[in-house]
Amino acid sequence: MGDLILCKIPLAGTPYYLEDFGINIYSLEELSHLAFKHSDMISEDIMCSDFTDWIESELHLDSLKRELNDLIAEGASLHIFMGRVLSNCGYLTESDLKKTMERISALENKSEAEIRKIRADRLLNTDRLSDAVLEYTAILEDRKTLKLSNVSEGDVFFNLGVCYSRMFFFEEARECFNIAFEKNRKTEAVKAVLYVDLLTKNEVSFKEFVNKYLIPPDLVEEVKATFDKEVSSNQVTSFRSRVESVYEKDPSSLASLVGIWENEYEKNSGI
Repeated sequence: MGDLILCKIPLAGTPYYLEDFGINIYSLEELSHLAFKHSDMISEDIMCSDFTDWIESELHLDSLKRELNDLIAEGASLHIFMGRVLSNCGYLTESDLKKTMERISALENKSEAEIRKIRADRLLNTDRLSDAVLEYTAILEDRKTLKLSNVSEGDVFFNLGVCYSRMFFFEEARECFNIAFEKNRKTEAVKAVLYVDLLTKNEVSFKEFVNKYLIPPDLVEEVKATFDKEVSSNQVTSFRSRVESVYEKDPSSLASLVGIWENEYEKNSGI
């Protein structure tokens, strides 16, 4: 169920199109909700006469329009501009407003590449996997324009690999982890490649990677030990036992359970 938003100001007859979100809004309450939930998506594009004209013509907030135009003329920062907009309708609590302004402010001094990666990372962290894949892929397509360093490019490939692994696309995940290591030479990328090989039982690939990059034996043993520990953990074995128990008692009920998992996978993976 979606959130219910109480609007104190009459809704606009004509919506304002938010390019950053790709949606129309009819009130400042809607904007407040979006800014709080997705503050990283708010950009300086909103600081324009089209937006302030809409506030005057559709919401009939003449004084707010003048204040916002003055801020634009003064070269005010985005978080100051948005603070004035969001505080006008009173949708956010003082605490939530402060958090929103802090998040917007934190992004103002970052490069476009950093901001786009933050957005992609948040998609990943909220399990919007297919959206995250699209965003990471777009960043890599624009890598020359964004002037990504090898380390940054490697980090993007690594997180893309995480997305693919959570979607059970292990071949694609391994390729991303491998490229990530070649770019940034980080230990976490080495471990990720080896974990995928162990998970898919690809001993040949495992040995080839270890020999090609001269991975230290102690690191190889650490990866193997961690993997063995995880697959034999109580959480994994208990889950396996519960599934087997369900199947033994009523095989048909397992199909229902699998259906729930399929729906959850499809939701997160966008399939």
